[in-house]
Amino acid sequence: MKKNSLTTALLAGLAGVAGLATTAHAVNVNPDGLGQALIYPYYGVNSGNQTIITVVNTANDVKAVKVRFLESRNSREVIDFNLYLSPFDVWTGSVFALDANGQANLVTLDNSCTVPAIKGNTSLPAVGGNRYVPFRNGQYSGAFNDGGGQSLARTREGHVEIIEMGVLLPGTGAVQLAEEATHGGNGVPTNCPRLIAAWGQGGAWTGTGADAGTNAPTGGLFGSGAAVDVANGTMLAYNADAIDGFFFTGNSANDIHFPPGSVLPTLNNARTGSVAPPVRSFVFRGGPTSTIVQSDWNRAGLAGVDAVSAVLTHDAIYNEYTTDATLGAVTEWVVTFPTKRFYVDHSAFGGPSTLPTIGTIRVSIAPFSGLGFTQTSGGALVGSFACEDVSLSIYDREEQTTTTPIDFSPQPVAGVNQICEETNTITFDQTGSESAILGTPSSRYLNIDTPFTDGWMRMGFTTSSDTGNDPGFLAIRNAASLDGDQYAGLPVTGFEAVNVINRNATPGNLANYSGFFKHRASRAITASGGS
Repeated sequence: MKKNSLTTALLAGLAGVAGLATTAHAVNVNPDGLGQALIYPYYGVNSGNQTIITVVNTANDVKAVKVRFLESRNSREVIDFNLYLSPFDVWTGSVFALDANGQANLVTLDNSCTVPAIKGNTSLPAVGGNRYVPFRNGQYSGAFNDGGGQSLARTREGHVEIIEMGVLLPGTGAVQLAEEATHGGNGVPTNCPRLIAAWGQGGAWTGTGADAGTNAPTGGLFGSGAAVDVANGTMLAYNADAIDGFFFTGNSANDIHFPPGSVLPTLNNARTGSVAPPVRSFVFRGGPTSTIVQSDWNRAGLAGVDAVSAVLTHDAIYNEYTTDATLGAVTEWVVTFPTKRFYVDHSAFGGPSTLPTIGTIRVSIAPFSGLGFTQTSGGALVGSFACEDVSLSIYDREEQTTTTPIDFSPQPVAGVNQICEETNTITFDQTGSESAILGTPSSRYLNIDTPFTDGWMRMGFTTSSDTGNDPGFLAIRNAASLDGDQYAGLPVTGFEAVNVINRNATPGNLANYSGFFKHRASRAITASGGS
């Protein structure tokens, strides 16, 4: 590890100069919100909600990006497509459901080029005259059945990732299509059908031709998500996490402009040098002594996602809650593990042989430690998802706490608090058939019976009841880099959702007030030579 311990004053003085020169070309979470890859912790369509997703290109480049929606239980892909953003362009889409139990769908009224086409595509179904894409279950049904249910209702909640695949080159050649994707004075791209044809049979981008028409990603993307409940007049909005320094090769070659319909690129495609692995990560660790932590990752088949996981790893998250009945207040947390599938879902690496077993149980690999799927002799998967132990500490607004252990209900394992999905809903003092804000079914949300009406909670990720798992990532749950640095905890993101109802409002006036608040978090990183 290359580590510089600097006071805050020194850090401020050296930023951008020699003191931070060694942090170039490293995966990092950009605190200013711009990046090459964006992680949206939540989308959902339950209980009348719809989710608006936006992505903004702040650069004077035409960008190729992959847009991918992943369901909540195991982050299996439910839809993806290629999006081509004009310079300074914005793309927007809305995820909605047509009924209470069917699949989620995506509609967009945006003119930006998508491949396949969405807006105006007469081969797609329509609602209100607008074409939409139904989400699919092909990655978790049939031959891809993961034992978590094959219903299309599984597509109704999850998270989103958007990954820049490169910058389109201008010119008149067959693979130089920047002008075709660029909006004219009428706000419409010049020739979207040519980009679609380039990915068709015999097209210019089909096969190995795509990289010839692009340069490596340059970043400058930002995005947001918003859960909108039209009936109740609420909108809960958040900013996407921005991963910067995601892909750099040291030359103009770009290796990640993949076809539409491909499950690539993923967060495992991170690359920070002309030779990979290793892949470098960069973390700013705050505290009494601010610290810059750089680590290199080279685990076979996992170097890219290990670097992404490192910058998202926290030993604990913190946030508030309120359940004050006099305010009609309800609170829910979303806790998302955007890289979990790479360590738990063996199919992400081509087959069952890629994860170790205990008997017939597939074992997660570090930093995750839960037991995964049961595999039969015929290779089929049954059973539940890999669950992770968490610790809970709760306080009221006057620093009072409780000596009684805080428990989830229901608990997957008696006496142990666990969260099992990849996008999780945590509720406070709720017992309904679906959660009050996001509408997550009661069979899937985890409830906390709070000892205090209002307060805050710490959720910790460094304990585990499983002692028979891969020790490679601090003793129980920890990531070990090529340098020997150890990142305790789990890669996590998410937010608090709050809704308040003014019961004293004049009849006929809207009386719902809502907000999203990003989780705060701490880090526990141990250098190979000390703290």
